[in-house]
Amino acid sequence: MNPTPKSWSTLFLLSLFFGAFGIDRFYLDKYGTGLLKLLVSILSLGLLAWMWWLVDLILILTNRMADKSGQLVTK
Repeated sequence: MNPTPKSWSTLFLLSLFFGAFGIDRFYLDKYGTGLLKLLVSILSLGLLAWMWWLVDLILILTNRMADKSGQLVTK
């Protein structure tokens, strides 16, 4: 499987600073889960979104996050 042309460092920074709002998911063209993550963040006042943010951040750091087509984002 070929890696995605998306930048790992851009994804990491987006997730680190704006991941609780789903911006990292939008960057990967995962609009459905990005919107869901944003709604969870708004409706729970951020209390539930931090768990999802942490899981996504771990996936990015371990090179297991994929874009919409299933291509991994690697360093």
